[in-house]
Amino acid sequence: MALKRLKDPHTGNDIITNGFVQDLSVGKEKVKFVMRAPEGEQFCPQYVPLAVEAKKAVMALEGVRKVDAVLTHHVQERAVNEALIMLDGHTQKRRTGGTKA
Repeated sequence: MALKRLKDPHTGNDIITNGFVQDLSVGKEKVKFVMRAPEGEQFCPQYVPLAVEAKKAVMALEGVRKVDAVLTHHVQERAVNEALIMLDGHTQKRRTGGTKA
């Protein structure tokens, strides 16, 4: 899966094995998951772009039309989660060639 290609910046392990991705749910056209910053890493800035890359990687998969992803246990989770939601509008425009309704 796309998430197995992404590596934890501290351990070098993929983010599935490392436990960064939790509560993964795959439906017909929808994928949902939670990304939890590791214990003691709630201030680490490297998990912010990793969360964005994780959502983008899943969004790029064939057949996936909707991705619900959130970051938890991080001091910047609110801003990151707002950015993750904004990615939905960008993808909608790209796929349809228009604006999101």
